[in-house]
Amino acid sequence: MVEGDADKWEYYDINSAIAQGESSYIAFLARKENILLKSVEPSQKEQFDYLLQKYNKNRVLAMYILRQTYQYQNQYNNNPINYEQKIQSFVNCMMEHGFPITEEEASSS
Repeated sequence: MVEGDADKWEYYDINSAIAQGESSYIAFLARKENILLKSVEPSQKEQFDYLLQKYNKNRVLAMYILRQTYQYQNQYNNNPINYEQKIQSFVNCMMEHGFPITEEEASSS
């Protein structure tokens, strides 16, 4: 069992897995040995559904974008990045994982 959806991502080599943290490293090693992986966390779709029962879509989207912004700052050591492109890609990924947002809404986020 791993956390953080590490069971959903493929890593090209051990160094790329290690760079993403201990759950990713464990997932990499488990796959290498054909060990079944399961996340201890609910799926993103389940998380979205739960939050959307309590908060409106814009608040939930804002929370995810702000959380991701902080992660980008840490990941890139506060070096300049194409923030708009990164966030657009992130929102598109949210859509792919079941966040109820239209293409038009996503492009204006």
